[in-house]
Amino acid sequence: MSGISTTTRIVAGTPIEAGGRRFLPSVMVTTLEHNTAGHIFQVRRMRPVSVIEEGADIKHWYNIPDATQNALSQMAAVALLVAGMGLLILLLNRFARR
Repeated sequence: MSGISTTTRIVAGTPIEAGGRRFLPSVMVTTLEHNTAGHIFQVRRMRPVSVIEEGADIKHWYNIPDATQNALSQMAAVALLVAGMGLLILLLNRFARR
């Protein structure tokens, strides 16, 4: 039996002690697995998600943005917009000639 499965989980890293503060990193692990008869193919992607800073009297949560994914998403949106506008111009040009 073959199948593709995807799992995503958040994993806490090893705490780091520095300057009287404790830093706890967390990572999002996405696993793509494809099973066929006798063969298993796995791809894992790990992306840092956040760091928790704990001090004597403070606790802060710092998110780590995924700048690459954000930039690629914006470029894909612009590409779809340009393609849609080009298609609209071609259709309007075709109807204007009739």
